[in-house]
Order: sequence, then C-alpha cells, then structure tokens
Amino acid sequence: MKKSIFGALALSAVMSGGRARAVAVATEPRLQISQLSGTIEVETPGRKESVAGQQLPYLRSGSIVRVRSGAAAFRSDLRASVRAGTGDAFHFTALKPEGERGGAVRIAAVETEPKGLEVTVGGEKFLLRKGGAVLLTPTGPGEVTVKSDAGAVLIAAGSRAKNGRVRSSHHEMSEGEAIIVAVGLWVTGQAIWGS
Repeated sequence: MKKSIFGALALSAVMSGGRARAVAVATEPRLQISQLSGTIEVETPGRKESVAGQQLPYLRSGSIVRVRSGAAAFRSDLRASVRAGTGDAFHFTALKPEGERGGAVRIAAVETEPKGLEVTVGGEKFLLRKGGAVLLTPTGPGEVTVKSDAGAVLIAAGSRAKNGRVRSSHHEMSEGEAIIVAVGLWVTGQAIWGS
C-alpha cells in the first residue's frame, strides 16, 4: 500500500512540469551485491557471513566487506556502484536523511592497500586508496555530490565529467573537495529527481 501511494506521488511530482524536489523517505540508502565471481566476507558488528555465488538482499550499514577471491560489484540506491577485487576491503555506511538532505552513502577503503577498489557515480570513477573515503549525497535533480571524506581519493582517467568531457589524467581530490555528478532521472524508495 505504501509503495503504490509513494509511486503515485512520485509520478505526479515528475509529471508536474516544474522542477521536482527530492522527496526523502525516512530510510537509509541501500547497497546490494550485483555481481560476484569468487567469495566475499561480510562482517557487521556482531555478525560474520561468508558469501560465495549467491545474492544477499542488502548489506547492512556498518558492514566491512572483504573480497577473498575473484571480484565483486555492488550497486546502491544513489545510482552508484562499487567494484572490488581479491584482497580489497571496504566499510559501507548508510546515513539517514537529515532536513533537506536525502540519505547518504559512505564508502571507505580499510585494512590493506586496495588493488582495484572503485566507486562509480554517473560517468565518474573514484579510486580509493587505504584510508580513503567518499561520501555520496543526492543534491539536486539528477545529481549526486561526491565528497572526498578522508584520505586518498583519485578521479580516474577516462571518467566522463558532468559536462561530458573525458578526463585525460588522474586527479587527486583533496579531503573535503566535492564534485557534482549528473546521474539522470531516477525514482527509488529513497528519492525522486526530475526536471
């Protein structure tokens, strides 16, 4: 029942022709396994699960994910994906909506130096180094702000910036630096963006 009411409100907001504002739902953004070739270990305070070739519904906020073998990809409600390979580990945190800000996602590289830990939002690829973290926050119609929240974060060469240009070289983000990434029109249980 709630989903159908939400869907009707979402459709009317998008169809209104005006610039739709984010309609935040009192839930945190989610992160789900989308591809897995190998084994991962998911550790949440008080729990430890090993996953091989199966889908978990969603990772719990506060989880540390370790790729023990192969490669894994994850997707979030914020039109972002996380890719990791053997030996990579990251900490996933979902932040509840506050005031005008919708729910946010924080991904941090932990434990060892990552070999291929990558967060992709729109066409931008962010490479995390040990201790590096990004904070993803929906900030406008079809936009997500990506902020370097700690440590070393690189924007990868070959990424496609909001203006459509392809980055020719890596760019290291300084802590606190943020960029807005275009992600297009989307509707989820988290928010609605339209134009």
